[in-house]
Amino acid sequence: MRKKNKFLAVLKSTVFLLLLFMYGCSQKLDGTYYNRLVEGRNTFVFQGSSFRYTNSYDGDIRYGEGSYKLRGKKLILKFEPMIDVDTPKYNIEYSPYYSKVAHVNIIIKDADGLRTPPQNVEVRDKKDLLITAIESDGSGKAFIWLAKYPQIEYLTIGSPDYSKVKIPADRLFGKSCTIHLSIKRTRRSVIEPRKEIYKILEASEKKLKLFSEREESELFLRTEEPQVFETPR
Repeated sequence: MRKKNKFLAVLKSTVFLLLLFMYGCSQKLDGTYYNRLVEGRNTFVFQGSSFRYTNSYDGDIRYGEGSYKLRGKKLILKFEPMIDVDTPKYNIEYSPYYSKVAHVNIIIKDADGLRTPPQNVEVRDKKDLLITAIESDGSGKAFIWLAKYPQIEYLTIGSPDYSKVKIPADRLFGKSCTIHLSIKRTRRSVIEPRKEIYKILEASEKKLKLFSEREESELFLRTEEPQVFETPR
């Protein structure tokens, strides 16, 4: 009995490694895979060397697309830039005078005329790491001092219930200014460009089990049903 169980374990391991080898050689993972959550669903659509991804949870939708690679037991996803139709509109009114440390005034209004809740104003670096942050007040106003340091890459303004705007810091250095920002409440968001690496725990024609430190273990089942990819309307 022990020999039989050992043989089956070795056979399963061999089949799994063979599948990984086949995926690694073909560099392709075609099909639609979904992971149904308690209050939502994650979906991957692989086609050629490209993928599309949607994450829906409790009414919120995140979507992204890009290219992928299979290297050994790793699935490497590269999310590419996408246009978000809900990206806020803004304009910058500059002072005519040079200022070594810019005084940045921010005036935020809701595009639909609703009361604007406090918004996060964040200074971030090239790796999207937070350097410092403040919140706008009840009237949608905020201000921040911005010195020209090489690690400062951009300023972001937004909150979980509102679409977020990203303003390059180079547009703000050297002159005091006022940013006029019109934001819109939304439950859709685009995944920003980044790389994600998953470890493949199991792979077959019917399922794909992945692991990442961020999401831990996720099981995606393959489906032949038409895939609905959420896009902005």
